[in-house]
Order: sequence, then structure tokens, then C-alpha cells
Amino acid sequence: LYKADVHSLVKVSIYVQEHFSKKIRRKEMIPCSIKEHFLLVLFLLINTLWYATSDEDEEAKLQACLKQYDEEGRKMMSRLIAIQRNLFQDFNDQSVKNFNEISCRAQDWLCNVRHKLQAINLENITDENSKIARTNILHRTGPCANSSLWSAAQTELTRMLRIYNKEICALINGARNCSVKWSLYSDIPNKLANASNPLLLLYIWQEWREIENLGQMRASFATAYDALKSASIGAGYDDLGDWWRHAYSTTENFDVENASRTIFYDLLPLYEELHAYVKHRLADENSLYIPLIGSHLVRSLFGDQWQQLYRWTRPDKSLPNLDITAVLKEMYRSVSHMFDEIKKYFFDTGLYGEMICRTSCMYEKPPEEAKLHPVCKPKFYDLYDDNDDWSYTVSMCGQIDSNTMGEMFRLIGQGIYAREYSEQKMYFRQPANAGLFSAIGETMALSYFQPKTLNETYNINIPDTELVDLDFLYRQALLKLPLVLYSYATDLWRWQLFRSDDVEKRDWVNMENSWWTTMNKYMGLANPRPSNVNMSDFLVIPEVILFEPHIDNLFSTIFQFQIYEYACEIVNHKDALHKCTFGKKKKISQLFEQLMRAGSEKEWSLLFSETLHSNLNSSSLLKYFQPLHKWLIIENDKTNTCRGWYADEEWPKEVLLKLSPKRCKQEPPVPPPVPPPPPPTVGPEPVTEPGDQPNSADRIGIQWCSLLLFLIPFLWLHSIS
Repeated sequence: LYKADVHSLVKVSIYVQEHFSKKIRRKEMIPCSIKEHFLLVLFLLINTLWYATSDEDEEAKLQACLKQYDEEGRKMMSRLIAIQRNLFQDFNDQSVKNFNEISCRAQDWLCNVRHKLQAINLENITDENSKIARTNILHRTGPCANSSLWSAAQTELTRMLRIYNKEICALINGARNCSVKWSLYSDIPNKLANASNPLLLLYIWQEWREIENLGQMRASFATAYDALKSASIGAGYDDLGDWWRHAYSTTENFDVENASRTIFYDLLPLYEELHAYVKHRLADENSLYIPLIGSHLVRSLFGDQWQQLYRWTRPDKSLPNLDITAVLKEMYRSVSHMFDEIKKYFFDTGLYGEMICRTSCMYEKPPEEAKLHPVCKPKFYDLYDDNDDWSYTVSMCGQIDSNTMGEMFRLIGQGIYAREYSEQKMYFRQPANAGLFSAIGETMALSYFQPKTLNETYNINIPDTELVDLDFLYRQALLKLPLVLYSYATDLWRWQLFRSDDVEKRDWVNMENSWWTTMNKYMGLANPRPSNVNMSDFLVIPEVILFEPHIDNLFSTIFQFQIYEYACEIVNHKDALHKCTFGKKKKISQLFEQLMRAGSEKEWSLLFSETLHSNLNSSSLLKYFQPLHKWLIIENDKTNTCRGWYADEEWPKEVLLKLSPKRCKQEPPVPPPVPPPPPPTVGPEPVTEPGDQPNSADRIGIQWCSLLLFLIPFLWLHSIS
């Protein structure tokens, strides 16, 4: 019997004992000999012994479970991660089969541990560390499904990894050419960054969303969701989203939804000004979508990061270009060379990252002759081995550019974090939360990409002026702010989806409509094409179809600015926050070590309180971007650009008071003109019903078609390249 069941029996025995005692006292039951009630007396005796020994039994059982997890878990997770790395470095039938098999075995083992831990009554556990360890394991094991259900879900999730290898037909000389393909991790970002024609942006955006076998993709998504939902509820969570949010749970009952909503409202005034400025700079291309911005026009396939807009919308193009890709290509002979140089930057600040990628790392997409088919998602692997020479590896399809360099900071930071907590027991050998795991490296990147550091590192001459500061902050804002709002919008949509029955009903139309309603409301982005029943735009977003939480990016961004500000205090920085650099000041390494070394032994909120002397808040980020915020307000007022995107009725009054009063006003519907009297030869004038008027999506389609017809003569003269 599980301990929980025995515990219930004990409660029953107590009730029986009290019930009989009352009857005896009321003389409703005459005491009999022990022989006549031998079983009852024996049961009550066992009950007494239970309470005398249960505390020790529960403590002993918990310690036994923790010991088993520490010893067996290290081997199991090491094997699982090694096979996962092989899968990502060469996605083929054999590696898929191996990964699915080991995943199912690992899940069975984890669920067995989970059942043992759930059977232990926490009321009898006094050691707080043991309680934290139990909580860590329960979350790490995740929801448990029966073997066949989990196997089906794992098969579909692995199949959907192919999205990272998705390619689209190229557009050459204005024609779709499928003999040439553009891929996600090289060609598409380059085309989006350099396209001078908005029709090319629209082509790439739409082509990525063309799903060859939409029915199969929908079925795979639904199958995986059904299994994960069933397992989540079976594990005691309200739904799949509830399990995700438990990753940030604390003894103070930290509420992820409320916290992320607060951050969204805190950042909305700054984001609105950035959105308005970009909208104005894109005025010609964006005329169809005002006050929204066409999703394709931000030069991001998913709308999460807008740094590709920097070249086209920067405040002053006469200033030095802070996208240092050209400088990097002159400086580094290979991607691995660039990776090693970034490790040296960490080392100069006292963070030892030399053990990362001593062997088995994949930096670039292998050449065709290698006949390898990697999953190009940048990923760090901790193989849970005590040998530093091969335990910490990464895989990526990198290029020599500033975007790849940013990914390197994140991956190296994760490797250093993993090395710091490697001395912990297996149940504490993980980051305090996923957001903090990425924040370490990205905090270092905030210092590295500061113009002063770039001047020192690459011997370039970026002047120290107010205009350069604004140019730098503008690029940083394009990189950071949309990601925070996109992460919130994406997971808010999914939390609502998980609470609904849309997937069970296979109501794909409602899911698609609610997706774009959410993007409209929280990001001010518009669908550049009219929707129809054969569209499921959310199914081409990797994190969505692979059921990976996106809210981690929101918390990672907030964390990194909090850590950055505190580190700047340590190095005694006195100037504006955005001008802070760490240089070679190794004393900041103590701060990072305090955050990392505990692993998950301490709750992240306690860790922040003890180390940074603060709780989660967006004040550091807002302080960092304060000069840009003021400048954007002035510039938007100069151009008389309205703010917002017709979502004001959705915001609380206290939030509206913080927004610019110059709102984009929704124009009232124009009454139809009174038609002239019909000529005598014509029959009665047809009556136009209000429902016959085109809706907003149709109007966008009509406007888009009108624009396209207008541009046709020019397309004959100017080919799309």
C-alpha cells in the first residue's frame, strides 16, 4: 500500500476508536472482553505504534528516495542528455528511435520515483532541505502518463523537432524557385535583415507559414497535447500551464500570472513609444495596418525580436553602425574562434568557462558532404559527468555575426552556471529557475556590447556622445523589449488555451483567431493576410508546437537587468546605468557564484533577496532605458505620431494614466453616401444590409490587393531580389 492510503486507514481507525468510546460512555455499548474484539484492539494497537514511529519512517523513506535519485538519476540523465545531443547533431531515423526509447525509459523511472515521493506524508518531515529536494524532483519528473500515452506524445514531439530544419522555396528574380531553399538559421535571417522590398518580407513570412501537411501537423499537436494534459491533471496540476508555472513556485506562493502581468503593464509605456516610433519610420510600408504594425514588417519571422529593424529605422544613420557583424567577420576566422574569445571575456571577469566545449561541440552547420542533418536550435548540454573535459557541450548552426555572438553569451553562461552547481546532489543540480539559467550570460552581454567595450576589444572608434548612447539604447530596445511582450502574449494565449476545450474539440479556427487577437492586443502586430479555415499560424512557432514555456524569456530579461545593476554597484559605476562595463574586474564573479553555486537548493526568490537584496521587479530595466524613453516621447510628439493600437479599453485606469495622452483614435464608422436617384430604366435600388459591409480582415485584404495592383507596373521594372 502507498503510505497515503495507510495514512487514510489510520484516520479511519481514530474515528472508530472515538466512536466506540462515546458509545461506551453513553452506555450504548457494553465493554466486552479483548477476545471478542481482538481485531479491533490489534488495529488500535497498530495505530498507536504507527504514531510512535511514523515520523522516523517518513524521514527514512524520504532519505532513501533522495539517495536513489542521486545515484541512479545521475546515470539516467547522463545517458538521456548524451542521446539527445546526438539527436540534435544528426537528426536521422536511428537517432530518433534511440531518443524516443531512452525518453520513455527515463520517464518510467522518473514516474516511479515520483510515486514514491508522493506517498510520503510531508506533515512528518522536519528537514527543510529534504522538502525542497522533494519539490525539485517532483517538478523535474513532470506529469506522468501511462507508457503508451507517453510514447505517442514523445513520438509526435520528436517529429515536430523537424521545424528547426524547415526550409522555404527561394524567391529569385521575382519568381518562386524551389530548386533553391532558404533555411531558418542562416538564409532567412539574412534575407529579412537585408530585404529592401516589403513584398519580399511578406513572401518570406507567408511562405514559412505554408504547412505542407496541415492535417498531420494539427494531429501531432493535438496528440501531444492530449497526453500532456492527461498526465498533468493526473499529477495533481490543474492543467499543463499550471505545471509550467510551478517551476517558479515559492513558499510565498509566487504567482507567475500576476507577476508577468505586472511586468507587462510596467513596460507598456516604454513599448508603446518604441512601437509608435517604429510605426512612423515604417509609415509607407505600414499604411495598410495602422495603428497596428504588419507582423512581417518587423523583420522577425515570429515577431519576438526586432533587432533586424535597427539598420532601417535607426535614429541617425551617419553614426557608426553598432551592429558589429562586419567587424567580427574581419576579426574571427571561424565560429569556434569567436566562441573561444567570448570564453576569455568571461575568464577576465573571474568566471571560468574554459571547460565548455573541450570536445563534442557543434558550432556551425556541417557541410553537405558530411551527410549530417542537425537540429539547428542553439542548445547547451550538461552530461552530468564529473569529468570537465567532456561534460559541458553545445550545438548550434552559428555564423560569424552579432546575433550568433549573443547566443554564445547565453550558452557559455549556462555552462558556467552548470559547472558552479555540479558539486550539488542530483536533486539540487539544476538552476534555481530557467529564467535565471539564461540571465547569467545575457548579463555579461549587456556589458560586452556597450560601445566602450567594443572600442577596447575591436579597436574601433565609436564616439562617446549622447546621440551614440541613444543609438545604442535603441538597438538594445529592439532586441529586448519585444521579446518580453511576445513571451507574455504567447504564454498567456497558451494558458487560456489549456484552460479551454478548443484542442479537444479541434476548433482550429477559434485557436487561430484567438492567437491573432492576442498578438493584436498585447504587441500591436497585425496579421498581414486575411485568415481562413486552413491557417494555423501558431503551429509554425517552434516553442508552441514543442510545448516549451516562453515565459522563461520574460523572466530572464528582467533578471539580467537586475543582476546587471547590482554588478555595476559592485564595480562602483557612477554614470548612467546603460554606460556600465565590467572590464576585467573579477570581484563581480563573487556575485555570480553566489547566484549559481546553490543550484536549486534555495528558492530563487530567497536567492535574490539574499544576493541582490531585492525581489523581482522591472525597475532596473526601466532605469536602463530611461534616456531612450524620454527621447522617444519627444520624437513621437514632434512627428505627431499617435500611441496605442485600439486596445485602451483593455488596460486598467491606473495603467492608462501612465501612457501618452496622444492616443490612436478609432474612427467612427462613416455612414454610406446617399445614392442618386436611379435612372428610370433601372429597377429598384438594392438595399445594402449592415452585415454586407466588409469586416476588418476583409478590408485589410482589399487594401492589400489594391496596393499589389498598384505596384504591378513597377514590378516589371524592379525585380525582387
